Amino acid sequence: MAREVIRPPGDARQDLWIIQEIAKRMGLPWNYNGPADVFTEMTQVMPSLQNITWERLVREGAVTYPVDDPQKPGNEIIFTSGFPTESGRGKIVPARVVPPDELPDDEYPMVLSTGRVLEHWHTGSMTRRSQVLDQIEPEAVAFMSPKDMRRMKVSPGDFDPAGNSARRGRGESALRSRRSREHGVHAVLLRRGRGQPADQSGA
Repeated sequence: MAREVIRPPGDARQDLWIIQEIAKRMGLPWNYNGPADVFTEMTQVMPSLQNITWERLVREGAVTYPVDDPQKPGNEIIFTSGFPTESGRGKIVPARVVPPDELPDDEYPMVLSTGRVLEHWHTGSMTRRSQVLDQIEPEAVAFMSPKDMRRMKVSPGDFDPAGNSARRGRGESALRSRRSREHGVHAVLLRRGRGQPADQSGA
C-alpha cells in the first residue's frame, strides 16, 4: 500500500487523474473515485488477486499473492501446483538472442550500464535532489569486479589523470578506484574532465 505523502504542488496532478482525463477526451466514460475503484476492477480480471480486497490491503499494508482464503496469509511461492495455463504447465520458449550493434573490443573493453545503489535510484535524477542522500553518496559510482580491476591494473585509490574516453561520450572521464568496506566490492568513481564531478543526471 502506497499512501500519499503530500498534496501535488501547483498544477501537478495525480497519475490516475491524468489517465482518466486522457480516456474521457477519447470518449471513454472513466469515472474512478480513486485507487480503490481501480483495484476492485483489477480483482475482477486478475485471478492472482483473488481473496485480496482493498480493505485488507488498507488493514495489513501488504499482501503476498496468491492467497487461498480471505482469512489466510499469502503464499511465499507463486506457482506451487501449476501455472495459469490451460494445461497447468509452464510454457518455455527458446529466445533468439540478438547481439547489440556495438560490442566491447580491445579499444573500449567495458560497457557502462546504469544501476542502483542503496542511496540513489539509477541515474540519480531525482534522488540527487535529496541533500541527505547526496551527502552520503556524493559522487556517481561505477562498480567493477576485482578480476577486471586486476586485468586493467587498477588498484584501490588509483587515479588515471589521462582519462578514459567513451566511444560516443561527451568529453572524457578519469577513474578513481576504492574498496567498499560495507559490501567487500570494488568501485570506480567517474569524474568528468579535469576532476570535475560527473554529470549526476545521466552519468
